[in-house]
Amino acid sequence: DLGEGGSWCDVHVSDPTVIFDETTLTYHMWYTGDNGVQKEIGYARSSDGVNWEVYPGNPVLTDGIGDVWDGEYVSQPTVIKYGNLYHMWYTGYDGQHTRIGYAVSTDGIHWDKSSLNPVLDLGAPGEWDSEGVSNPTVVIKDDLFHMWYVGYDGSNVRIGYATSTDGVHWTKSPSNPVLDLGPDGEWDDVGVSSPSVLYSGETYKMWYTGYDGENLRIGYATSVDGITWSKRSY
Repeated sequence: DLGEGGSWCDVHVSDPTVIFDETTLTYHMWYTGDNGVQKEIGYARSSDGVNWEVYPGNPVLTDGIGDVWDGEYVSQPTVIKYGNLYHMWYTGYDGQHTRIGYAVSTDGIHWDKSSLNPVLDLGAPGEWDSEGVSNPTVVIKDDLFHMWYVGYDGSNVRIGYATSTDGVHWTKSPSNPVLDLGPDGEWDDVGVSSPSVLYSGETYKMWYTGYDGENLRIGYATSVDGITWSKRSY
């Protein structure tokens, strides 16, 4: 729920990312908190996925100091545990553009931002992601990091794909955007965003938000390579 009045998250809590630790049988959640002025990232844990214990030291990831790429706010975390580290990719905003940053942690609470941030930057002028990149979701398969993210060109949002061997240096797919707008008149003909991807049964599965200029709805698509996607047809 919202934090108490005057707290860092008393207006909105949103954008959850959750992982389950099979050793401790604990769910770990990171999420965006908003007090109407600032957005930051908090942490909570749960034994059943329903009753959550909010970390009293929240927020665990804050905006950068001064005129930097994430100097206005941080939001939209996605977290995975790989090796002995928690890896987070998140959206940073400088007051004009969004970009994607990276941080690591040994406990999920104390985070070290990469000195190479932002790790995913804007596309070239005129490209589909020239005005903003945000909302990452990351899967590890075959020791390779696979990211799907939202790109903004000033008018529409679409979903792109990038890969990395270390979580820091990313190569955008030449096929981007890999999930495009629906045909005119469809429920997702103005924007596709907010991807959430998992790999199961030799298939990548994506749930995403579609926008028709009036309403937001959730869609589903599948892919065998993470690049060519088939939206579910009804």
